[in-house]
Amino acid sequence: MIVKKEHLHDFITNKKISKVNKDTKQKFYKNYTNLIEAKNNDGVKSKLKASFSEHFVTNLIDIYFPEESVIYDPFIGVGTTARSCKKINRYYIGSELDTDIYNTAISLL
Repeated sequence: MIVKKEHLHDFITNKKISKVNKDTKQKFYKNYTNLIEAKNNDGVKSKLKASFSEHFVTNLIDIYFPEESVIYDPFIGVGTTARSCKKINRYYIGSELDTDIYNTAISLL
């Protein structure tokens, strides 16, 4: 987990804290093995060669981001991250340069 130094003490995550360093107050988190079984994609037709399933993305977001977090997806593609965020009460910001792909994402939200 990477966090900016100025947010070292106020960083929030869904991961459980295993210990806190007495001197620096740095938090150490429980080790998770992120093995998530999910289908490869949702069958969305687009010109993208790779996509992830909503189930997979939803599970990852739920592990790492508490409710009402803001998640930025710089390559929103067909909007899988945005749809997952809507399902589990997270906010999202997405950007996409390709107009056709962007329009596909908007139509699926």
